[in-house]
Amino acid sequence: MGIMIHIIKHKYTFVVLIFILLFGACKTPSQNLFKNNAYDITREKLIEADKAQRFSADVVLNPEELKLNEKLIALRKRMKREYDSLGVLPPAQPFEKYKDHVEQTTLFKLLQKMPKGGIHHLHPAAGVDFEWLIDKTIQEPKSYVYWGKSSAEYIKGQIEFFGEKKVPSGFYSISELDKNNTHFKEELLQLLTLTKEPTVDSLNIWIEFEKTFQRINGAYQYKPLYEDYMKNVIGNLINDSIMHMETRLFLSNKYDIDTKGQRITYPIDTTIQTLKRVVEKTKIDYPGFTHKAIYTSLRFYSNKKIAEELVTAFQIRKKYPEFIKGFDLVAEEDNGHTTHYFEQSWKMMDSLKQVYGIDMPLYLHDGESNSQSVDNLFDAVLLGSKRIGHGFNLMNFPKLVDLVIENDICIEVNPLSNQILGYSKDLRLHPASLMLRHGVQCSISSDDPAIFNYTGLSYDYWYSIMAWELDLKDIKKLVLNSITYSSLNSNEKREAMDQLEKSWMHFVNYANEFL
Repeated sequence: MGIMIHIIKHKYTFVVLIFILLFGACKTPSQNLFKNNAYDITREKLIEADKAQRFSADVVLNPEELKLNEKLIALRKRMKREYDSLGVLPPAQPFEKYKDHVEQTTLFKLLQKMPKGGIHHLHPAAGVDFEWLIDKTIQEPKSYVYWGKSSAEYIKGQIEFFGEKKVPSGFYSISELDKNNTHFKEELLQLLTLTKEPTVDSLNIWIEFEKTFQRINGAYQYKPLYEDYMKNVIGNLINDSIMHMETRLFLSNKYDIDTKGQRITYPIDTTIQTLKRVVEKTKIDYPGFTHKAIYTSLRFYSNKKIAEELVTAFQIRKKYPEFIKGFDLVAEEDNGHTTHYFEQSWKMMDSLKQVYGIDMPLYLHDGESNSQSVDNLFDAVLLGSKRIGHGFNLMNFPKLVDLVIENDICIEVNPLSNQILGYSKDLRLHPASLMLRHGVQCSISSDDPAIFNYTGLSYDYWYSIMAWELDLKDIKKLVLNSITYSSLNSNEKREAMDQLEKSWMHFVNYANEFL
């Protein structure tokens, strides 16, 4: 009995002690916090400290920009209220479903005029206007398309060029199909684009995504068409107020058909010379336009193959140091080799640098995954990647977030690509929103816009602004980052920035009148 009383007394004492501590913890701070407006002052300081961490904290807007910022925020909020009244928000809906609506909005029309600096992440084969490509192939006498049940070798919609007597079974003249089928162009366009709402996850949609590249590769690699192909890619960017292009470039051999109907191939230099010629012609009308390329290979290859690719990349960069700016591996991360898998290849880079007398910066596609177990971003950071393509799952790794900020690594964010491929179906939940608020520097790119049935960057900016509630400071910082973190050399960067600043202020004046 004595023991029981002792326990009860201790329990009672413990409860009283807890009560006093809780009461004191609540009472004392509340009395101090609300004295002399201390609460409001503390709250304001906390908000300001939070803003100071934001990626755009260093941007200072001039009076005209401040005026536009107020108008832009008012426009965004008005649009949000209208969407709320309808119970729908486009960034949370399939892109194709609201694409036409977006094009009609005041915000989109304004963004089309906004100078966007450059684009960091573009696969040129998918930067073309597919409607233009279909019309172009209809005019080409040697163009054929596989138009039957897909086989192990070919798939329906696959475009190739052949000599008249060398056409494989299942291929038909594109011009003849167009003459005989009024819906042919529409059907082919549907095969080339992901225009329907995905009913599968990102792992399976990649199968359909990669089929598009199989369908267009024969046209993209066809030498007589290549120059016009790239003119269209560049024209799409310029029409959307983009003056610097960085492409992930597969430097494979282009082909042609000789007089005997045989396929002949051309060396890689032919591709580079064609690209340089297209840019020089572009500069006649747009002297500030620039193009840099990142040598690209596939993460599905073996270590031996990637080692060979690295040697080739060093050789080509040695020959064209102001055009080939780095190296990357692409393809689906969830099913491909990890970046760490190629450790033996990465170890070669120092010796290759000594052999060829030139460095090879990395611009790695990493973190394009929802999975926390896909940890390629650790390798991207450790290997010193200048920028990181996608970086979608970066926020899963807190220490890496710190290192990305500390090492000033820019994340190439591709909003619509991530949505359409199933990584973030509601863009309000896209991790880039958190990255920006934590101080991670980002840029906006489109990845493979033609496959998603658009060109340019205005759509990606529209969705980012609406989903992440961006203001003009944020937008301006994203635009400036496209030059700041580009692979342009110091002189080119200075010229591009000067041009961008002039174009930006012209836009601000125009936008203030427009709104």
